[in-house]
Amino acid sequence: MVGAAIGWLEGEFETLGVPFRERASRSDEALELMRALWTQAHPKIQTKRHRVQDVVFSPMPLQKPRPPLYIGGSSEGAFRRIARLGDGWHASSMNHEAFRQGAETVRRFWKDAGREGAPFLSLRIPILIDGVHRPAVDMGLIRGRHTLSGSVKQIVDELRGFQALDCGHVALEVSYSTFPAILETIDLLADKVQPPLAD
Repeated sequence: MVGAAIGWLEGEFETLGVPFRERASRSDEALELMRALWTQAHPKIQTKRHRVQDVVFSPMPLQKPRPPLYIGGSSEGAFRRIARLGDGWHASSMNHEAFRQGAETVRRFWKDAGREGAPFLSLRIPILIDGVHRPAVDMGLIRGRHTLSGSVKQIVDELRGFQALDCGHVALEVSYSTFPAILETIDLLADKVQPPLAD
């Protein structure tokens, strides 16, 4: 699985000397290039900014025809990008209702683009387990973002809600605390959160 998005932090683009307003078109070109390099032994592709020919891309990906490409974002442009160039949607830090609405929109664009099957759905979200994290510190680091927070049972219940919405993959962000809290979170995920979700 490969995740990609166009980016949002203007300062990062300034640092690299890349015009912020070009991030969508540059991302589209990069995705086209990646797909060609992953699937063709001797790709020939021309985009607005790049021309690839007489190159060998090796080693080829083990996954066939290529690694699944999950595209992030919640704008109409992102949803159209998913339908054109991706295999699925990688949502970020949202509650069940926002995820449901986004998934419906992705599926609509997918169908309108003539794609068969259904897009894969995934989610990246911070996790804060009661008794493990220092709320004042942690919430300051993730202000304004939806999190999985509460007791282990509350977190399991919320993850089950995402399962019911066909979310097939969840990437839990555990790095918003001290190293001991991160290790404790990973242990709790393995011992207490994952087993009931596997049923």
